[in-house]
Amino acid sequence: MTASFTKGFTIIETMLVLSITAILVSTIMISVGASLNTQRYRDSVESLKTTLQAQFSELSSVQNARDNTWSCSDTAEVSDEVREVRGQSNCVLLGKLVSIDGGKMTIKSVVGIAKSTATASDDIASLRSNYTLGVSQLSPYDRPLEWDTVIAKPVRVNDVNTSGPLSPRKLSILFLRSPDSGYIYVFSRDGVSDTPTARYLKDMIGESDARTEKIVCVDPNGLNPPEKMSIIIGQNASSPGSIETKSNGLLEQGKSAC
Repeated sequence: MTASFTKGFTIIETMLVLSITAILVSTIMISVGASLNTQRYRDSVESLKTTLQAQFSELSSVQNARDNTWSCSDTAEVSDEVREVRGQSNCVLLGKLVSIDGGKMTIKSVVGIAKSTATASDDIASLRSNYTLGVSQLSPYDRPLEWDTVIAKPVRVNDVNTSGPLSPRKLSILFLRSPDSGYIYVFSRDGVSDTPTARYLKDMIGESDARTEKIVCVDPNGLNPPEKMSIIIGQNASSPGSIETKSNGLLEQGKSAC
């Protein structure tokens, strides 16, 4: 009698193949998920940078796009109770106030009205003393940061008292164009205000702050990228190119990191 054999796989071999396949699929899924999270994080950082850069462009090429549904008083208070014909207001668009509360960003227009023609020592002194500033509460631009990220405060490198960036952070960034020279200045302060006053804006304007570099950390808030990034507003920032992104590895030695 001739023995016959049936070709096939044993149950042990089948289980081994399935196990190896499951491990490979899991590894691929984890890798793809990590790659997606990294890309989403980078997109969020780049989107915030682009939004901040756009404020320079809007102030450099001012357009009077408003309709006749609001007015600006002698104290730079904007309201929609009295209609005022475009081009006949004493108020001018001087800047943008960007308020970031953790993961929520609001952008409002800053208007100004000349109250003096006295000679000032420089643009910043003129903005402080010769103009009354106000913030329009009409039609603010509200949006969340991309992919639920939030901004955070940087920490000193090798800071033994802090384990990571302080998050979430509340930050106000004021872009102001000098009516005298057309030069654009950038100021900032920690904290935000839903109803910023003329005093609030004036307190933000300080020459030392306009001259210093500002670091805004972007906290991934669960996305877990391989390296955290920040928005850098350079010293004497006056153009879109003054704002860039950097990873912790590219920050200069001794500077604060995210």
